[in-house]
Amino acid sequence: MRFLAIILLIGASWSARAQLGGSYTYQYLLLPNSARVAALGGVNVSSMDGDAAMGWMNPALLNAQMHNVLSVNHAICAGNINHGYVAYARSGRNTDLT
Repeated sequence: MRFLAIILLIGASWSARAQLGGSYTYQYLLLPNSARVAALGGVNVSSMDGDAAMGWMNPALLNAQMHNVLSVNHAICAGNINHGYVAYARSGRNTDLT
């Protein structure tokens, strides 16, 4: 009886492993928005230049030098999935905001 109680206690202390709901359902939302972001490992934190697509990962990279910049990206992924992204940057009239 004591042995059975110990076995049940050990068995109950193990965590049950099951699929978490939603952990793989929306993986397509994690696709990179441009080839450049994909080449950087899917994360952009400091590449500041004239590419408007970089503002999706880090909006602080948008600046007045990107006035009237258009970025269009398209990727064909596995499973016949087409992924597209369009970004346009425009600075404000009297501000330094983009």
